[in-house]
Amino acid sequence: MPDLGRLLDVGSGTGALAFTLAERKPRANVLGIDPSKEYVEYANSKNPFPDRVRFETGDAQQLRLADASFDASLSLLVFNFIPDPVKALKEVRRVTKPGGKSRHPSGTTEMG
Repeated sequence: MPDLGRLLDVGSGTGALAFTLAERKPRANVLGIDPSKEYVEYANSKNPFPDRVRFETGDAQQLRLADASFDASLSLLVFNFIPDPVKALKEVRRVTKPGGKSRHPSGTTEMG
């Protein structure tokens, strides 16, 4: 993952991955998306990096984000739970800049 720029955490849940990214990449900004309003509220309430990390409700299959707006994207196992993971992966690729890193382990393989 790049040391600076915008990072997208797909299926951010409680925010653990986004917080780890922010801790390890102090010049990066992280957006976590999750379909669960409760997880988003929880992650925002526990956010130790409010100036660089934020969470929003969202559907990975239909991201409300601009094309090529992230330097990198990643997730942890969420693609196992998305009804149409191929559609979601296409959306994630759409919002990740060309040449940007995209890592999405599904439990057995990496999808990007």
